[in-house]
Amino acid sequence: MAGAELFRGDFQAYSFTRHFHSEASFGAMQSGVMRSWHRDRNYTLQPDTVIMFNPGDVHAPFPADSRRWSFRMFYLQDELFERLSLQISATPIRFTEAFRLDPQLADKILELHKKLEGHCEAIEFECRMLNVLEHVAQRHAEKACTIPSTAPSGSVARMREYIHAHAEEQISLEALANVGHLSMYHALRSFREALGLPPHKYLLQVRIERAKNMLQRGEPIVDVASTLGFSDQSHLTRHFKRVFGVPPAQSLRRVV
Repeated sequence: MAGAELFRGDFQAYSFTRHFHSEASFGAMQSGVMRSWHRDRNYTLQPDTVIMFNPGDVHAPFPADSRRWSFRMFYLQDELFERLSLQISATPIRFTEAFRLDPQLADKILELHKKLEGHCEAIEFECRMLNVLEHVAQRHAEKACTIPSTAPSGSVARMREYIHAHAEEQISLEALANVGHLSMYHALRSFREALGLPPHKYLLQVRIERAKNMLQRGEPIVDVASTLGFSDQSHLTRHFKRVFGVPPAQSLRRVV
């Protein structure tokens, strides 16, 4: 995703010098224990700790002991961070604390980070990142006026129809929101509340159902995966089994 940089740190006997980042950055501890200097204090960070720095926040991680420690971070350029945070808040998000034990948010951050190392479309990144920033805005950011969540009549239906009509294409949350005449955050919340799934997971379900029909018609699985936007055959097989409980080959044998 343009404007988003990922970093995965795995260290042992290494101490960072005091430094800052010019963009908003946030992440989570993954394993081990590290310490970090920030605003004239030393903090101890363990797994499930969320890390949040506003641009210019000076900090310096260092080992807590002789064991290894690892963490994952996002660095979002100003334009992207402001565009996403203004979907959720009337003003750009500013973190109120650098470190906070928050297992639920840490899980969301780590899951998205790992997703982006593999196959992750724009719509999934946007949905997951807005979900992360919503959590941050509610619990770890300066308070601002939130945006109303009531969707105009017909918005969700139009977005749903758009997904079905364009399921074989690369769909962005921004395009979906435009169809519903909503902000991206508003579109995400309204869709999820009405249909029980966020847009990227609904799109995946539509693709899996189409894959099943195409395979039953005898189309090669490699072609089906490519047509429906899966990165490869194994990517399709993995998600197919999660939905139907068996891989495509077994599903076809059952139909025959």
